[in-house]
Amino acid sequence: MKFKSSLYMPALMLVALVAVALTGCKKDEEPVDCKPEVRDLQLFFNDKYAGEDFALNSPYTLDGVEVKFTRISYYLSNFVGMDDEGGMEMYDGKVLLVDAGDNSGHSLGLIGLDHLHMLNFIVGLDSLTNHGDPITAEAPLNDPDMSWNWNPTAGYKFIRVDGERDIDGDGTFEAFEIHVATDALKRDVSLMVHESPTASGLDVQVYVDYYNFFSGVAFSAETMEGTHGDGVTTVSVANGAATAFSVD
Repeated sequence: MKFKSSLYMPALMLVALVAVALTGCKKDEEPVDCKPEVRDLQLFFNDKYAGEDFALNSPYTLDGVEVKFTRISYYLSNFVGMDDEGGMEMYDGKVLLVDAGDNSGHSLGLIGLDHLHMLNFIVGLDSLTNHGDPITAEAPLNDPDMSWNWNPTAGYKFIRVDGERDIDGDGTFEAFEIHVATDALKRDVSLMVHESPTASGLDVQVYVDYYNFFSGVAFSAETMEGTHGDGVTTVSVANGAATAFSVD
């Protein structure tokens, strides 16, 4: 009898294993999707001027003269999201190149916080990124208009402004440019967002008031001083930019 039992035992084990396998392969009547939510955090930049809609190539009165802006571009980086319970999410290495007139969304990446209370960033770049090689960098750091082509590793133009001004009121506009640069001119910004993402993510509407950017610039001066690097005009624009961002 012991001999027969030893013969039957492997067969019984095989039957049991097959039954378990068949049970495991049986489809659930109500399958559960265990995939994690993919929630993207996007920023949309809305152009304003003293609270009103802003448009490139339109005349604005600053320092008593008419000024038209044909291009305004700037780098934002070092994004950190915070909830209201001490949670923090860092978007390391994420750099945005924002152009006035373009209100398409800029993705920061996935948001894991259930509530975005604060969003901190800098206008400009950290010193390490600022002195990288734009020739070998990935977008948007490879834009040749935002670096010094005669010395690429000298640092980026954090803010680039191209425009025209009519300093004598005769209807003739003269071109000007402002290139904000150097490590000293990066500026911190902290926004209270106070919004929670949905299952698909979170779109944050950021308002940029260009009056704040330029209200301290001496546009009426015959010669605008310090318009490149770290100068009188560029410091004024950098300081103004730090106060220009808001979230309703």
